[in-house]
Amino acid sequence: MVAHNGPMRALTGTLLGLPPSRWLNLEFEFGRVTHLAIGPLGPKLRSFNR
Repeated sequence: MVAHNGPMRALTGTLLGLPPSRWLNLEFEFGRVTHLAIGPLGPKLRSFNR
């Protein structure tokens, strides 16, 4: 998915179970890749701003 910072923060924060007050701490850099894998045990952050 390609998206702006706001939707990426909301999606990633929700999947990782973070409270909305912590979503602004997620700083997605321009032109970088963040990899979230969703498996049988739930979401897992595989890489961030790579």
